[in-house]
Amino acid sequence: MGRHKWPNNKLAHGLSDYLPRRFDSPASASYPCILKQAFGEFGKECRIVHSPEEAQKVAPHGLGTRWVMQELIRGRFEVSTTVLVDSGQILDEISSCYEYDSDTYVWPRCRRVSKHLHSVPEEHMLVFQEFLRQYRGICNFNYKVRESGQLSIFELNTRIGGDLAVDAPRDRARALLEKLDEHFNSIRSGEGVGASQVHKDLFGKGSTPEDPTDLSPPDELAQALSLWARHSSGAASRGAQAAAYARRQANIATSLAREAAQKILELDTNECVQNYENEITNLGMAALAKPEEQRPESATVAMDPGQQKFRAFWVCQEDASAGVPVRLVGESDFATFSATEEVHVELDRKVGDELCDEDVDLRSLLSGRAAHRATRVRLTSHRLIWRATAHNCWLALRLDEVASVEPLGGVMRSKRCLLRLQSGLPVYIKGATEAMTDQLIKDAQRALAAAGWKAGSFEVKRQLEELGIAAPGAALCQVSIHGDGKIFLETSMEEQEQQEQEQHEQEQEQEEQG
Repeated sequence: MGRHKWPNNKLAHGLSDYLPRRFDSPASASYPCILKQAFGEFGKECRIVHSPEEAQKVAPHGLGTRWVMQELIRGRFEVSTTVLVDSGQILDEISSCYEYDSDTYVWPRCRRVSKHLHSVPEEHMLVFQEFLRQYRGICNFNYKVRESGQLSIFELNTRIGGDLAVDAPRDRARALLEKLDEHFNSIRSGEGVGASQVHKDLFGKGSTPEDPTDLSPPDELAQALSLWARHSSGAASRGAQAAAYARRQANIATSLAREAAQKILELDTNECVQNYENEITNLGMAALAKPEEQRPESATVAMDPGQQKFRAFWVCQEDASAGVPVRLVGESDFATFSATEEVHVELDRKVGDELCDEDVDLRSLLSGRAAHRATRVRLTSHRLIWRATAHNCWLALRLDEVASVEPLGGVMRSKRCLLRLQSGLPVYIKGATEAMTDQLIKDAQRALAAAGWKAGSFEVKRQLEELGIAAPGAALCQVSIHGDGKIFLETSMEEQEQQEQEQHEQEQEQEEQG
């Protein structure tokens, strides 16, 4: 959605003192200054000019109504504050401060150095209230603070800001949205459901410590669109604006948000505000209604008694005494990475998938993949193992299910290890560093070529030893432990022939003695 900049007329109540100075012409400007289009987005057609001649080249026909020329506010720190407002009264706020690598820049053509929560001084909140005297809903301010301590507001968005959706602590964001639900419930007169309830309906996350609401991207897009369309000022235009926003976000949204965005484009503008939230709710409830995958009642112990599996990943039994996965038959280590290094394991996103929907990482936003964080990564002859942060359990990728290991990306994109499974499903692994990713690729290729699992099995070694059964060294014995606890010893043809030969020799010896 494009954004109109501040109008030319001086604002009431002396509020223009809290905005960058405006220049009527290149000749009257103080350089360097900002020259930008009056209607734009994401810093497009916004630049720093250093002279009237440079400004003339950018806007050869003068400023007119198309161009805005204003003071360049220097400073490495920029603040984004989201406020919840009712007729000028600020009910809640969340603020983030971003540090960039220069005091002169145009976002996003800059590099972020750091970010942290920001405490807004009371005098700044009073200024915000003056701007929002007749406003009701959620609003986002972007500004810098001059050396004198005075605000300089260069952007005011009547919508949810990206900082609330992406950077704000989830408990704080949840609290603000729940306060919005509570305060505006009487205004909505019971139509539809609140923003926090929409999120719970869609993603099954509550507000208890055991089941925290997760506002991580990109799921918040559906929620943000719904909230913004309902609570923004300007009823006549907000439907069209929401449609434009949905269209622009469609390329980076989840499959759920993409489907919802398509729905909104089919709706009449006048129906948009009421119906869009209902569309999101219906889509979410339909996703929740899908039956869960059924576990096999009995199966061999392939790293878990119930053979529980998250799509491509197997749940591993843990040795409680050592805090590591139980060793499999014939399993040996290929590589162990630092326990503190975090790895991202990505899959193509699937709505309703437990593993993926629980822990979506921002770095997979553009690709549309779902990622979960992994630590304590180990590569063995049988599997790639990691500790899944979100699920607090050990997960593994069986190497006998991997068809190939390939490097992916590099130069302009972060390098990843691509594990293509026999089923055709790709699994992308990004190490904490590029060197770690390179090492993982080499070790995984080596382990896949060695096919060490063929010299053992995917049964748990400890259980065999407890039963007094020696673990085979060359796949001469396969043990199946079924759901009823029965154990079946399957011998290979080579071992059967050896046993038959020994039995035949014993019979001959007995006949000779007889």
